[in-house]
Amino acid sequence: VGVNPLMANVLGSQAISTVEGHPLFRWFPTVILGLRHLFAVSHSFVLRKLLLLLCPFIKRTQGAASIRWGDHSPGADPSDGRLQDGLKVDADDADLYIPAMAYITYVLLYGVQRGIMQEKTSTPEVLSSTFSFAFVLFILEVGGFYMAFYFASSPMPVLELCANAGYKYFHVMLMVLVRIILGGNVVYYVFFAYLAACAAWATRRFMTHIEPSQLRQQYGVPTSRMTTHIILAMAAAQVPICWLLTPRSSA
Repeated sequence: VGVNPLMANVLGSQAISTVEGHPLFRWFPTVILGLRHLFAVSHSFVLRKLLLLLCPFIKRTQGAASIRWGDHSPGADPSDGRLQDGLKVDADDADLYIPAMAYITYVLLYGVQRGIMQEKTSTPEVLSSTFSFAFVLFILEVGGFYMAFYFASSPMPVLELCANAGYKYFHVMLMVLVRIILGGNVVYYVFFAYLAACAAWATRRFMTHIEPSQLRQQYGVPTSRMTTHIILAMAAAQVPICWLLTPRSSA
């Protein structure tokens, strides 16, 4: 998504090693291990995930394993069937590598687009304001839906929620790229409509991929209708959020 995967993996490994040596790691081992799990992706996983994000309407692979509702640990058990050599293999699983890379690329492309449309705009100022606005919007979205799932008695692991909410930045990044190429051409809105629909559908797909917790399965308690409505609301919210994150014609 604009960054060499090999270089990103090396930098990620060095960052994780540095963090693990810090005294704070003893306080937050679960979070660090969860981040490690969500960044454990291979080149083939990233490629399949990007293709899936571009066309999330294809049928899901039969028998794919899923994350469980109510599992409060940020990362799943590395010994499960979704990992191969410590790396993810199921493209429906959540990861933070693609959202992080897409977010950074989106901010840079937005700065390029604003620089093209408004030459007097300071690039550092645009990058800073774009980063801050997108980050605050993301925190509000994740926080709001986390509380909604909590009150619906279907608590969602926060890192998985961040991952699924962050995939939209891949679509928004492409929207900004198309805006740079086409400008205010009406064809841009065709691309916007399709990519926004992909963002919404992908969010619904990945959220419904998460199964009920072991406690719910043990007592045969199905996923509540309220949870289903929250997932649909989260998917529908991707469209207006994408609109807020993309540049206007006057930008």
